[in-house]
Amino acid sequence: MEDHSWKSIIFGAGASIILLLVTYFFVTSKTVDFLNRGAPERVIEFTKPHVVGRCGMQKDWELTAQAGWSTRNQDTTTLTGVTNGLVFEKNTPTIRKLFADEVKISRISNQVEANGSPLQAEIDLHRATQQKSNRRPKFAKLSAAQIKYSNSDKISEVFGGVRIIDGKITIRADYMRVNHRDKTAVINKNVWATKGQLTLFCNEMQARPTDEEYDAYGNVRITLVKGKEVTRITADRAIFKQKDKELVEIYGNVKIVHPRRVAAADAAIYDEKSKVMTLHGNIQTVFEKAENYLTPKTLANLDNPDARKILKDKIYLTSKEMTIFTESDDALASGEVLVTQNTQEARANSAWYRDSEEKLYLSGNASLKKENKWIGADKVVIYIPDEIFEAVGSVRTRFILKK
Repeated sequence: MEDHSWKSIIFGAGASIILLLVTYFFVTSKTVDFLNRGAPERVIEFTKPHVVGRCGMQKDWELTAQAGWSTRNQDTTTLTGVTNGLVFEKNTPTIRKLFADEVKISRISNQVEANGSPLQAEIDLHRATQQKSNRRPKFAKLSAAQIKYSNSDKISEVFGGVRIIDGKITIRADYMRVNHRDKTAVINKNVWATKGQLTLFCNEMQARPTDEEYDAYGNVRITLVKGKEVTRITADRAIFKQKDKELVEIYGNVKIVHPRRVAAADAAIYDEKSKVMTLHGNIQTVFEKAENYLTPKTLANLDNPDARKILKDKIYLTSKEMTIFTESDDALASGEVLVTQNTQEARANSAWYRDSEEKLYLSGNASLKKENKWIGADKVVIYIPDEIFEAVGSVRTRFILKK
C-alpha cells in the first residue's frame, strides 16, 4: 500500500506558509496606512456640546460650543465656535467668557488649546497673584491669538497680539504666562502700556500680589504727552497703581527729559488725578533745552566731573525734592536748593520755577554769590534765557576775605 503521509506533511507546510504570507500582507498594509494617515479620524461628532474637565471633585475647565468631534478613544476632542469657556482655580473662575474659533482638548497631554482671530476672554490677573482674597473678582478684558492651558502644571500661556484692558490701563505684548499654582502672572516680549497721558515700554511686566498693581521693569521708557509737548522718562522700574490710587511710581536712575529742561532723580511719583510729578533724592535739573546738547552719557551721569564741565555755562539746580505740575510745567524745588551758572551761585530753602516766564524764584534764607561776595536777600530771581541772577528785597551783603 502506498504511503501518502509525506504528501500530507508537504501540503500542510505549504498551507501554513501561504497563511503566514497573507497575514503579513494584511498586518503590514494596516500598519503602513496608520502611520501615513492624515488628520485624526472623526469617530464621534456632536452639536452644541458642553464639556467639563475635572480633577477629583473640582472643576478645571468648562466649555460650551456650537459643534465638535472626537477621535477614537477620545484622545483628542475639537470644539468649534466656542461661545463660553472657563478656567477654574479651586472651583473659582480665573478665566471666563472665552470666545474662540476652535478649542482642542488633549486627553494625553491634559492640555486645552484655544485659537481665535483673535480669541477674547476675561481674566482675573489679580486673583492669580494673590494667596488669599476675600474681595469680589475684578476681571480684565483679554484678547490674543492663542491660549494654552495645562491642567497638569496649572499654567496658562497666552500668545500673539496679547491685549489686556484693566480699568484705565491697556497693556499690549506678545506673550503672557499665568501660573495658577505659584500665583504669578508675567507679561513680556514687546510690552507697552497706556494709562491716561502716559505710555510705557519695558522688557517685562508682572501683576503684583499687592492691591491691583502692575510692576514694569527692564529698560523702562515712559512718554508723557501734553498737547504737542512730549516729556520722556527713563528708569529701571515703574509701578502702575490702580484702585483708589491713580499713581505711577518710578524708581532707579530716573531721567526726565522735557523740551525746556532735563532732570535726574533717584525716584519719582506721578499722580494722574492731580497731574503732579514728585521727584525724590539727589535731584539735578538743567535748564535751557538741555536735551539738545547733552549726550546720553552726560544724561546718565549728571553729577560726574565731566558733566559738570559741560554744565558750567548752563543753569544747573540741585535739591532734595521737586514737584512738577505737568499741566502748567511749573516746578517747586525744596531742600538745600543750589543754583549755579558759571561763576554765579545762589542758595535757598526753596525755588519756584515758572515755565511761562522762564524764571526761577528762590526764597527762604536766599543768598546770591557773585565772584567773592555773598548777598542775602528776601528772594533771588534768576532769568533763565538771559542767565541773570538778581537779589530782590532787603539785600544784605557779606564779603569773603581771601587768606
